[in-house]
Formats: sequence, structure tokens, C-alpha cells
Amino acid sequence: MRDVHEQGPGSGRDLSPGFGSYVLPGGGVRFRLWAPACRRVDLLLDGAHRHPMRRSRGVHRQGWFVGVIPGARPGTRYRFVLEGGASIPDPASRCNPDGVAGDSEVVDPTLWRGPPRGGATVTAFGRRRREPGWTGRPWHEAVICEVHVGTFTSRGTLAAAASRLPELAGAGFTAVQLMPVAAFAGERGWGYDGALPMAPHAAYGRPEDLVHFIEVAHRLRLMVLGDLVLNHLGPQGNPWPACAGGCFERGEETPWGRAPAFDGPHAGPVRRFFIEVARHWVDAYGLDGLRLDAVHAIRDASRPDIVEALTRTVREVGARRRRWVHVVLENDANEAWRLGGAHPVAHPCGPARDPGPAAARGSAPESSSESASGTSPGHAPIGRGGGAAADAQWNDDFQHAAHVILTGERHRHLADVAAHPHWQLARALAQGFGLQGECSPWRGGGGRAVSRATICRRPRSSTSCRPTMWWATGSTGFGWRPDLPARGCLSTRPRCAP
Repeated sequence: MRDVHEQGPGSGRDLSPGFGSYVLPGGGVRFRLWAPACRRVDLLLDGAHRHPMRRSRGVHRQGWFVGVIPGARPGTRYRFVLEGGASIPDPASRCNPDGVAGDSEVVDPTLWRGPPRGGATVTAFGRRRREPGWTGRPWHEAVICEVHVGTFTSRGTLAAAASRLPELAGAGFTAVQLMPVAAFAGERGWGYDGALPMAPHAAYGRPEDLVHFIEVAHRLRLMVLGDLVLNHLGPQGNPWPACAGGCFERGEETPWGRAPAFDGPHAGPVRRFFIEVARHWVDAYGLDGLRLDAVHAIRDASRPDIVEALTRTVREVGARRRRWVHVVLENDANEAWRLGGAHPVAHPCGPARDPGPAAARGSAPESSSESASGTSPGHAPIGRGGGAAADAQWNDDFQHAAHVILTGERHRHLADVAAHPHWQLARALAQGFGLQGECSPWRGGGGRAVSRATICRRPRSSTSCRPTMWWATGSTGFGWRPDLPARGCLSTRPRCAP
């Protein structure tokens, strides 16, 4: 084995993946693992051939193990054997066909588009190209249907889901948002406890099945958005604690698991990993955008923070590929600045200014969504830390108010809108956010979000309103659901009222 660390992994001009396996253009496969808790790591190929990996030297390469196997190729199975004998799949696995505890499989995403390289064997979909001329769609055209692959069809697979895409296009939808398809422990679940965030869940199908799903959608002029969880990794099947110890995760807990250390002493590799995850889904698979789950639960004091940095990265992919790439947030904090609105801190281009009376009256900002993102795919307004702002945010205030009206329930988080649910519903539709700095009983009496004047400063991107939500059903003991005619979700563009 030889060390091919010519630069820091995944940085500088080295555009190859910094984590996991990479099929080299001249043949063979390079394997990389960040394992700062280990002094020795071996590579086990196809369950039989064990190769020691070389530990990289240098201040920017601490904890990295690397090696090249000339005889490895797409389809080779592998795992890492740590000192002490424990073995783990690749945390950056692109394919784990036997589940999160099984061996990882080398895949070559370059075979998924365009003609194959050299004499490489192609997969069933290897010679397919993306839909000719497909550049995505601007956000104001988005009419979104949220799809859970496991329950969308009786077979619960990507291949079966692809066969039903014409129905969605015929119903008037222009976008499909897939609930998380990253590999998680077990066979069925919501997907929000993903353990291998780059590998499609084995029960749904192989990477080629997801490529096929996206190709079918694009032929029907349907955008496909992915769902990415940044605030934690699943408690089962997560290999990072074994190889990175406490370097990867913070001591703090989110409601679902330990938070990644995006601003800790080893933040560089942690941030690069998740940015590479996002780039993989958007660039290798051709997703048209990402929904970022529960960004309010992400712990990161960096500037730009991981949400802004990741958003800028996928925007750059869109600009390079000359196509639209969108970012949608779930953000209980209602932070208008993440949508390009004002924020009470210094802007990278100068000091923050008071919104002023014009903004309070709801006048259009200098850069609306049409001008900020409608002139060239990949472009976006700038957030507070220099990263790109998101296109939209799921409108939880709308859903909470609708939930109270439909069910009469007033417990937990619903208490915030229970006093005047119809007024909150109208406000959410007219102005985007229903709660705009009012005291929140659910949050201990503290204010939530920002003032109306600040909201009106944001570009008119959008808040996406859902008539009903999967978790409103899945989180009830007996799977109760309201009797509504549509289980999809429609995207609206509410503007600030005068």
C-alpha cells in the first residue's frame, strides 16, 4: 500500500472524496478513514484479505489512515479493523447492501452518468445520462409532495416508488421530497436515525435504484429533494464512536442523540464530513435540493456555521453544473436571517442596519427571491456568516395552528398557538411566521423568532405550508390522522402584509 495524501483530504484542489473509498482513474481504489482514537487500522477486503493502512503525518492530517489497493474495484466489499480487533463499516460508505452492520461496498458514482471510463464494468444504469437539458426548476414553481419510500408503495422500494411518479406529475406536483433514505438500523423506520449518511437504506434498494428514481422524476420534470439530518446520527449502527472516540461528537445531547462537534477542537474533519455528505447527494446523485432537519437543534458557534457552509457548498455545485439547487429548512427558532433576512449582528459586508419604517410597512426588499435566485441557477443571498441563505422553511406555525383547529388539542408545543389559532393560521399564511417574538409558554416564557419588521426584510423566498404532516400521525400512539383529502404538501410564497 502507498500513501497518496498529496494534500489534506477533501480540501484544496483535491476534489476527490476526503472520506471513504474512491475509485482511481488509473485503476485501484483509495481508502481513507479518520480515526483519531486509533493508533492502527487495517483494511479487510471481501472478508478475507487484510491490509495495514498507513497513518498520515502532518498537522493537517492527524488521525487519518490511508491506503491504495490496486486490485480493488467497484463491487469489492470492505470494512475497517481497529486496534483491539473491533471492526466497523466505512462511516462514509456509499453502499452497505447488508445493512448498517454489514460490509461496505465500493461504488463508482462516475458510472452513474455519461459513458463509462476505460474498460470499467457498468451497472444496469451505468450508461444512462441525466435528462438532457434538465437544469431543475426555480423555487416559485415548487409544489411539493413529501414521500416516505417505505410506505409509498406496498413493496416499499425506490424501484416501486419510481413507477408511481407519473401519478404525482399528473396530479400537478412539481417536486418530490424524499424523507431520509440514508441507511439506518433495522429494516423499516422514519429514517431520522440514519447511521451511514451517504449510503441508501438497503431495504429501499441500491444506489443505482435511487439514480433511476431521480432520472424518471427528471423526465417528468419533477424535482427531487433529499432530507438530510445534521443534528445527530442514529444511536444504533453509528461507527464514529469506535474510531473517533469523543472527537466526533459533543458531550451535549439533542432530543435524539449526541450532537456532532461542529465547533470543537476537531471541528475541521467533522464539518468536512457532513459537507461531503451533502455534496455527495447533490452532485453524485443529482438531487435538486436538500431539506435540512431540525437546524434549531444544531450546536455550532462557528461563523459561518455548518448550515451556512453546507448551503454555500451545494449552491456551488449548482453553479458548476448550471442547475437549480435548493435548500429548505426545518427551523423551530424561526430565524429569518437564515432566509436572507436581517439579523442583529454585523453583516460580512458591513454593519447591520435598523430595518427602518419602509421594512416595517412590508415593502419589497432590494433582492427578492425572483432576483436573488431567479437569474442564474445556484445563486443565493448571503447569510450572516458569509454562507448562502436558504430558499425556504417548513411552516410549522401554520401546521400547529391547523392542528389545534382540527383536533382541539392544546398540549405541549401547541400551547403557543392555542389561544388564537385562527389568527395564528392567517398570520402564518400572510406573513410566513405565526410567532414573531411573542412569549412562548412551551419554551419557558421566552420569546420566539424575531419581530415582524425583521421578517419583512427577508427576501420573498418562501415558507412551505403543509396541510398535514407525517410526524403528526407517526407520533401519536394509535397513528391518528385528520380526515383531510390530501397527504401531500403545497408550497406557498406568503409575503409580508402592508
